[in-house]
Amino acid sequence: MNDPTSTQVSCLCNEILKEKPNQNFIFSPFSLEAILALTAAGAKNDTLLEFAPALNLPTQETTEEALKNLFILLNQKSKYFQLSAANKLFVNNDFQILDSFKKRAIKNYNADIKNIDFAKRIKAAKKINRWVEKRTNNKIRNIVDPNDINRFTRLYLVNALYFKGTWENKFSYTNKETFYITKTDTK
Repeated sequence: MNDPTSTQVSCLCNEILKEKPNQNFIFSPFSLEAILALTAAGAKNDTLLEFAPALNLPTQETTEEALKNLFILLNQKSKYFQLSAANKLFVNNDFQILDSFKKRAIKNYNADIKNIDFAKRIKAAKKINRWVEKRTNNKIRNIVDPNDINRFTRLYLVNALYFKGTWENKFSYTNKETFYITKTDTK
C-alpha cells in the first residue's frame, strides 16, 4: 500500500514527465518540502489554510526547528564530501517583505529574500540563474528561461542542492554493456 507521500511524489514525477517527455530529470522531495514550508511560513489567512493540509507538515514551530537543524547538518564541512542546500525567494519589487519574516527565513530555512524587477525579464532571469550557478558550483546553468517571466510574475521560489563526494568503495569491476535510454534507443 502506498503512503500519501510516495503517492504525491509519483504524481509529481508524472507531471514533470508531461512537461519534459523523454528527458532525464532529478528532483529532491526535501528541496520541495523546504521551499514550500518557507512559503507557508510567510502565508496567512486563507492561503495558509490551504497550504497547511496540502504540505501535511507538523506545527510551524516543529517544522522550522527540524529544518533549521537539518540545514546546519547539510551545510557542514567534510573532507569526504561537499553538500550544500539553500533557498531563495525572488519577490517582485512592488511587494515588501516584513523584516520579521526575513529573519525567520535566514534563521530557520537557510534562505534569503531579494526583491527583483520581473518586468525586466531578461535581467531577472540572469540574476536568478547566477544565484543558482553560484550555489551549485556552476553545475546548474540557465534553469530559468526569460520567456517564463512576465509582468505578472510576483514570486520565484528557488532551491539549490549541491553534492560532490567520493565513493567509500569504488567500483572495481565494470563491463561495457548496452545502456537503454528508452525501450528502443540504446548506447
